[in-house]
Amino acid sequence: MTSTPALTPWRRLYAAYPPAFWVVWAGTLINRVGEFVVPLLGFYLSAERGLSLGQVGLILSAMGIGRFVSEPLGGALSDRFGTAVTMRLSLAGGGLMLLLLAQARTFAELFGGVLAFALFQSMYKPAVSSAVAGLTQGPQRTRAYNLLYCCTGPSMWALLSRRCWAAGWRGCRFGWCSGWTRRPCSSMRCC
Repeated sequence: MTSTPALTPWRRLYAAYPPAFWVVWAGTLINRVGEFVVPLLGFYLSAERGLSLGQVGLILSAMGIGRFVSEPLGGALSDRFGTAVTMRLSLAGGGLMLLLLAQARTFAELFGGVLAFALFQSMYKPAVSSAVAGLTQGPQRTRAYNLLYCCTGPSMWALLSRRCWAAGWRGCRFGWCSGWTRRPCSSMRCC
C-alpha cells in the first residue's frame, strides 16, 4: 500500500486556487511594489529636488486626483476591453511612468508624471477585483480576496518576517488577516 506524502502548506495553498489566480496575485504584488515610491515621494521632492512645501503638496495632490479618477476609469476599461488588457495596461503604464518620472526635472514634468503614474497605477485595482471574481467562487472567493490584499499591505511584509515564520501558516498575530486561516474573516482581526 503506497501512501501519498502530505502536502506542505505552500502546496496546499497553491493547489486551492487556479493557476490564473496566482498570476493575478503576482501581478498585484508587482503593482504594489511600484507604490513603494509614494511614502518617500514628498521627502525626495523637497530634499533632492529642492521644491517648496507648497509645490510638494501640489504634486502629492496630483497623486490623489489621479487615483480618484483612475479607479472608475479602470472599471470602465475592464468592462469594455477585459480585465487582462486593463491589468497589462496598468502594469506597463505604471512602470513606464516611474521610469519617465525619474527623468523629470521641472515642476510641470514632476506634476504630470505623478498624475500619470497615479492614473496607471490605480487602474489595476478594479480590474484585478473583477478577475478574482471570475476565477473563484463561494468561500474560495473570500479567501482569494484575502490573499490578494494580503500582498498589498503591511501583512505581506509581516508574513516575510521571522516572527510570522514562527507563528506558522495559520497567520500572523499582528492584527492583519493572512488568508491562511480556514474560516472566513469577519473582521480585520481574524487570525
